[in-house]
Amino acid sequence: MLAYNSFTDFAGGPDLPWVVEIYEGLEDDTVRHMIWALCYAWAAGQRAAGCFEESVETLAQALFFKLPIWEDTWSQDSKAAWLNELGIQMIMPEPEPRPTGNKYPAKWNDLDSIDRNAVEDMAEYFQLGLPETLLLYSMGRALKQSSPTPTVRFQLAAPGQHNGH
Repeated sequence: MLAYNSFTDFAGGPDLPWVVEIYEGLEDDTVRHMIWALCYAWAAGQRAAGCFEESVETLAQALFFKLPIWEDTWSQDSKAAWLNELGIQMIMPEPEPRPTGNKYPAKWNDLDSIDRNAVEDMAEYFQLGLPETLLLYSMGRALKQSSPTPTVRFQLAAPGQHNGH
């Protein structure tokens, strides 16, 4: 996770939805699946931006398997050369710095009793462990707060009536 987080600081792409420390409580298979999905999303973005001409699958696999050797301490030129080795033809400009503050609870003890009950209910319903469920719950709250949903109004006709008549 640390390598992916550092990589996206340089190369852009889907950010980790939570601070890196949250992922330490997850099972290794869960983390690998998340990283694979994030690599695939990054590869799709590179293909869509015209930075890569081959298949998204090829780039996602290359990134996934080479990501463990990524070093945050490399120079900008070394990082760009690493991307070129993956087949990236053009480096996208560096993304804006990420905000450092975190307004969502990171640990079980940070939740109030209502949120704890909600997380426990979700864990039981989805048959997940508490760390995975806490992450899912926190992501849902973050998404809800970051992108307000517009109210959509529908006019329904009473049974037996047609709209406009």
